[in-house]
Amino acid sequence: MPWPRTPRVSLRLLACGVAVIAMCAAGAVARATAQQSAAQLRSTALADADERGSVREVESERTRSLVATFTEDLATHDGRQNITRSGGEQAHVLIVGDTAYVAGNRAALIHYFGFPAAVASKIGARWVSIPSSSSAYSTVAGDATLPSAMTALAIAGKLTETAPTTINGQAVIGVRTKASIPGTSPATLAATLYISRASEPLPVRASYTSSKGGSATITLSNWGEKIAFTAPTNAIPLSQLEK
Repeated sequence: MPWPRTPRVSLRLLACGVAVIAMCAAGAVARATAQQSAAQLRSTALADADERGSVREVESERTRSLVATFTEDLATHDGRQNITRSGGEQAHVLIVGDTAYVAGNRAALIHYFGFPAAVASKIGARWVSIPSSSSAYSTVAGDATLPSAMTALAIAGKLTETAPTTINGQAVIGVRTKASIPGTSPATLAATLYISRASEPLPVRASYTSSKGGSATITLSNWGEKIAFTAPTNAIPLSQLEK
């Protein structure tokens, strides 16, 4: 292979490639007033998040033609992802050690992951295993671990702050910006990241809005919670299905 995965709504992933928002931590009640201070606070928040080692993430994405929900438990090397998209698409991803596992209905396997129709038909509801040595591994595992979540949040750019507010009972401050989307004419992506106002600041929520009509919201919780990841039994190697 490889076979290309059909991109998902991708507002969050698009933001990774655009300098649209710097993750800013308020560090108790302080507010950043200079770009340099915002960068320092961003580094602090990233370090705090990385040290926790795991996070619960719920993401909803919407365009004019598609709605998608992703529920994820992410750790440094492992992850679990449940995917639901309009049109009845459903899929599950599990990363354990150096192996990715995927299961789902035919629509999701074809339209979300980009599996050839013949392979998708063979998979059915069974788990399929894909070793990290496979060219298909990154297609399935690319955004199902904690480092990928950090990449999506740790974006730099010219910042402005929102007024302090609360989200799910947590005191937060938002950092937002707007930037042009490369390769589009004209289109912009607005992003706001809300950070807890605490001695060890952590991301709480991120939102993205495209001038083309798409939007995405990511809610993060349960930082540092111990998560068990167990490989499914009797998974079928993908290489057997590609023959």
